[in-house]
Amino acid sequence: MELINSLWIEKYRPKKIDDLVLDEVHRDTFSRFIEKKEIPHCLFTGPAGSGKSTVCKKLAKQLGWSFISTGTIYRALGVLTQEKKIALDDIPALESDAKELATRVSWDHQNSKLLLVA
Repeated sequence: MELINSLWIEKYRPKKIDDLVLDEVHRDTFSRFIEKKEIPHCLFTGPAGSGKSTVCKKLAKQLGWSFISTGTIYRALGVLTQEKKIALDDIPALESDAKELATRVSWDHQNSKLLLVA
């Protein structure tokens, strides 16, 4: 059932910023980001399911940038830690796992733009 829901979500997820249900101020702001091909430092906050990741994915895609969800990174670190049965208060082991996870994510820093969402 999870796979079916996931496919449904992706099928109907808006494809670009103009497809999102946004108030005029935010729509104009995000459209300017795309026109200028740059985004200032932004913080997207809100409850689960409010569209933070969707907005950031659409911005990144329309700008040709990479997109990384820090929430996904946290969950991946949690899975890695759980698989290795590491106690949450074992800071050195957690740091080691975080470094191991970071080495699995790489890109050309000089020629790429990256949009992170927490």
